[in-house]
Amino acid sequence: MQVLGLDLMLLPQDFNASNTIPDCWENASEGGKTWNFSDVPAGGNIGISGNFQGSSTPSGAFYAWINDDGFASPYIAMLSPFINIPEDAVNPGLSFYYISNNEGGENVDFSIDFYDGATWHENVFFCNSNTNGWKKAYVPISDYTITESVRFRFIVVEEAYAGNDDLAIDDVFVGELPDCIEPSGLNASMVTNNSAQLSWNSSNETASWDIEVVQQGSNPTGIPTDAGITTNPFVKTNLNAYTNYRFYVRKNCGEDDESEWTGPVSFYTGYCNS
Repeated sequence: MQVLGLDLMLLPQDFNASNTIPDCWENASEGGKTWNFSDVPAGGNIGISGNFQGSSTPSGAFYAWINDDGFASPYIAMLSPFINIPEDAVNPGLSFYYISNNEGGENVDFSIDFYDGATWHENVFFCNSNTNGWKKAYVPISDYTITESVRFRFIVVEEAYAGNDDLAIDDVFVGELPDCIEPSGLNASMVTNNSAQLSWNSSNETASWDIEVVQQGSNPTGIPTDAGITTNPFVKTNLNAYTNYRFYVRKNCGEDDESEWTGPVSFYTGYCNS
């Protein structure tokens, strides 16, 4: 791909420099509302009333967020800086963390558009559902024809008046994406007093996964309690009754290539057998 200008990627933008929009970023909203930048949002509706459900981003502290209270805004948009992609980039793309929880109302529509240097491509990413804490997302761009500097547009559309879904993003990065991307959407269901069904989303269902299950209060070791799992969902058995657990998952991509661990998701075995 031909790229003009300096070969620079966007280093992680953690929004921690101040409570204003970072340099070279642009608010491009319509309807009065704009993106906010802080670590203590007004109204406290990020996550579940300000509770991030045990999750965090690597940088912590500040993030970019929208206030879903009050009137419904048709288009709350923020533009990244222009970014030059090196000619030798193998798997360039966008990664970021986001969190969304409707707290009994309606989720906002969150989408991302991508500009390849000549054309805007809409909805290269879309979400309007709960994330159950901070969630990491990836948007590969290697399939696009990139001729000039690129940029991304982060858009929130509110469908309801006075909603409670103060969506936030953090740690935005543009660069080489990992070959082995960690699973997402971890969930524990069908919990009895000695077992739980563990599931996750993964980009390659032919892969195998490692799982580590630890009791609440114990730190993960990075050593799987269940290695080389080939079924998703996976039923974890021989658990202790009336106990709080957390579980983590990573993907095996072959040739000693493993993703980062993702999690935790918590569950409690204090329920009767069905």
